[in-house]
Amino acid sequence: MRVVASYIAGILTLMMILASGGAWSSPQDARLRPVHLTAAQAVLPYSHDIPVPDTVPPPAPLPPGCRAALRGASCPVTVVAGGLQVPMDAYDLVPPVVHRVSDWRPLVAQFFQARHVDRALRVIRCESGGRANAKNPTSTASGLFQHLASMWPERAVDAGWAGADVFDPVANTAVAAWLVYHGGGWSHWYSSIGCWGR
Repeated sequence: MRVVASYIAGILTLMMILASGGAWSSPQDARLRPVHLTAAQAVLPYSHDIPVPDTVPPPAPLPPGCRAALRGASCPVTVVAGGLQVPMDAYDLVPPVVHRVSDWRPLVAQFFQARHVDRALRVIRCESGGRANAKNPTSTASGLFQHLASMWPERAVDAGWAGADVFDPVANTAVAAWLVYHGGGWSHWYSSIGCWGR
């Protein structure tokens, strides 16, 4: 019986050698031979299985607070494990408790150029004392930079913050920065220049 099995195995081996043109090698040798295919050649046999989208998906929207940043439209970033910088919502720059006007510096620095941050903080000190919910008792001026209610909706739309609440400190600051750089400069706060201009 063992002789018959050995004989059959020999015949099968001979048939494999003849079928391969005499260039038969063991499976181990075949695994070690390099295969020289380009990436396109390797993918080509499977390309018909790759789904092709009908339309290109729109880019993901920027997080709130990044859509109107004025310094190269960059979002603030935070560093996570491994030193990776990831986008951070500008609302993360709002201090949880405000003890002094300078607590607003990280947020103000996101929207105002570095050379104007101190001036913007002085305007906040003079206009609202650093209180995001400040409301002028004799007018409709509201928020950190005391935007007038009659002007806020149009300013917010122009600055890219349509529908934002005037008491939202991020929107209030972003719109103030937009006014400084695109809507007339610091003239909007000239009534208090005696306070912040010194």
